[in-house]
Amino acid sequence: MHAIRLPFHEGHDNPPRVHKLLAIGDVAAPDPLHARPSDRAFQRSPPRMIYQLLYTSRSAAPRGDASDIDILTAALANNQLLGVTGCLLREEHGFCQVLEGAKETVRTLFELIRRDPRHFGVIERINRRVPVRSFANWTMCYGALSAEDTTFLRHRFASEGRNLTLVLDRVREIAVAG
Repeated sequence: MHAIRLPFHEGHDNPPRVHKLLAIGDVAAPDPLHARPSDRAFQRSPPRMIYQLLYTSRSAAPRGDASDIDILTAALANNQLLGVTGCLLREEHGFCQVLEGAKETVRTLFELIRRDPRHFGVIERINRRVPVRSFANWTMCYGALSAEDTTFLRHRFASEGRNLTLVLDRVREIAVAG
């Protein structure tokens, strides 16, 4: 399995802020020394949770097709601008992808991905809020799933009472191994 790792900034776990995104709704924290009572309440609010989404789909082309490079190139460029991190895993005839970031951004990106003609049968498997990113150092990790990994994921997705945390743990292990 080969993984491409592109850190946002060496030594930092969080992606850089993008001015366009800041203008949409991010607010700088007030100076604690000069905070008004209403500002102090803002300071005590819990940290923002990260939205995490995992989907699987069937590919219109086999693994290794030129479209794989196109997908990865677009993901690397777009995710950097959007503050999205994640991992794209490829099996012979399918994809398993994790996207992480602001909920609205991830949902919008996922809807664009869902309509992409290079795949079909898109199934949203996991969507949840988490305190930290699983793929904080990657704008998009890419890896090939082994037959063993594919069997493990299929079994987890099909089983009743499945523990989807195990799925994300396995995806993270595959990414780190590359």
